Amino acid sequence: MAATASPTPTLSCPSPAPTVTATVKASASADAAKAGSTAPASTSSTPCPTTTKTVVVALYADGDSCTAVGGRYTFGSVDLTCIDNSDGKRVWMTKAAADQLQAQRDAAAAEAKRQADAAAQQAEAARQAEAARVAQQQAQQQAAQQQAAQQQAQQQAPQQQAPASVYYANCTAARAAGAAPLYAGQPGYRSGLDADHDGVACER
Repeated sequence: MAATASPTPTLSCPSPAPTVTATVKASASADAAKAGSTAPASTSSTPCPTTTKTVVVALYADGDSCTAVGGRYTFGSVDLTCIDNSDGKRVWMTKAAADQLQAQRDAAAAEAKRQADAAAQQAEAARQAEAARVAQQQAQQQAAQQQAAQQQAQQQAPQQQAPASVYYANCTAARAAGAAPLYAGQPGYRSGLDADHDGVACER
């Protein structure tokens, strides 16, 4: 009896064919146009062919750590800047947010400089006012010293110029001569005529 060949089994593949997704992180120099591209159907040795879809994504995202402040990373719709955030951490940040943060820092620095300049101006004004006060006080003291010296010179001048020949025996004689009252340093003044020794003789 002749042998009968077994029928070849029919391969049953699912419909549609399964899709395998591979995600690739790309640098800024990568071709962003490849993002979301789909490769042709695979011709592997597996009984049922599969379709492989390769998705290209950005290497960095908002909030990821970075190294150099001011660095830029652009890929597709991703536009990041490396900056120190408010917590002092160096991270990638969207350029719009980084620009806003930097503008706030620049404004704060400008305000601090304005306040420092105003304080310096006030301190300089106070220093100049104090210097003017000290100079005025010294000038007043010098003027007072000059005035006192002039008064002392005026008081000493009559004593030096008084003639020794003028003599009044008593206040009656001084009044008769029209010299009373006699002041210390004037001609004819002597302590014997100054009863209360106040520097004025024959005042009564």
